[in-house]
Amino acid sequence: MIIGQPKSISDLPPFNDEEIAAMSQPLNAMIAQGAPAELQAAVDFGSLCRLVATCTVLSAKVKTLEAPLPTLRPALVEE
Repeated sequence: MIIGQPKSISDLPPFNDEEIAAMSQPLNAMIAQGAPAELQAAVDFGSLCRLVATCTVLSAKVKTLEAPLPTLRPALVEE
């Protein structure tokens, strides 16, 4: 173990909007060219961990935003 290194995925920063856009461009180009979803891709371990960290952060935000919906939906339906 190296001192100062992250100890878990939650210690890694999620990708920001610019980084996601930069990763999306070549992926969109490959999809447009017909690359199958099963195509193997080499991704360095740190990027893979940050992808999972990003998904974890975004999932938590969605859950937070959806939490009040069950109590709001009946009121919206009655109107």
